[in-house]
Amino acid sequence: QAGLAIPAVKRKTPPILEYVKKSSLNSNQVLPLPIPVANAGLNDSDTSISVSWLSPLQPPIPEFLAAPSHVDWEGNIYLCPLTPNQDNLRIICNVLDSKYQGSSPRPVDRYWSVGQSAISRWDLDGRWYRAKVLVVNFDECTVQFVDYGTVELCKVEDMRKDLFMTEVPVQCFPIQLDNIQPVGDKWEQSVLDFLHSTVVDQTLEVVITSSLMDTGENITRRYSGKLTTRAGLDIGHLLVRNGYARDSE
Repeated sequence: QAGLAIPAVKRKTPPILEYVKKSSLNSNQVLPLPIPVANAGLNDSDTSISVSWLSPLQPPIPEFLAAPSHVDWEGNIYLCPLTPNQDNLRIICNVLDSKYQGSSPRPVDRYWSVGQSAISRWDLDGRWYRAKVLVVNFDECTVQFVDYGTVELCKVEDMRKDLFMTEVPVQCFPIQLDNIQPVGDKWEQSVLDFLHSTVVDQTLEVVITSSLMDTGENITRRYSGKLTTRAGLDIGHLLVRNGYARDSE
């Protein structure tokens, strides 16, 4: 799903990702194709207001392989574990395409509020993805594609409230690189662009070093860790050596 790795220069809003463990699926399962229910969700009721996408499962082990899909303004790197999440993404995408390709928006699909769940079409590849509304404008919304972390503008005509795949947890989660921090007060866009071009769509070895639960307005698990290329290059050390970051120890 390299298409959702939107270049860092197009980032618009720091994304928010909720975390609650889903017990009905264990971390080693590949999702089965769901059986659609006849006429499910084809009424005009707006159920997307009360439905949230299930938060991602906690990594079962502290060391695993993953493919980053996005880097946000705060330096969060969104990771999708290779097993089983990459297979899950293909299933999700195929199911949503089969359901929504060629569909037309209903009157209720034209009105949105911040925080609402949605199924949104990305105009660059024409495929449908699970999303969450971050900003509402007159005829378009800024949404986060929740399974990738990426943030984009979508026209309301390309958004649906008739949700599907709601029983499947979000497939990615954000991580901060351990023991480094910006050179200044915040991450510079040029640094984030470099980080994005270095890690997105690459297979990296991940080591989780800490995990804290944020019990604020949204219950969120925040991860820190180390990312290493298959050739043994530590991404945090690379940023420090190039003067893009400094050690926080």
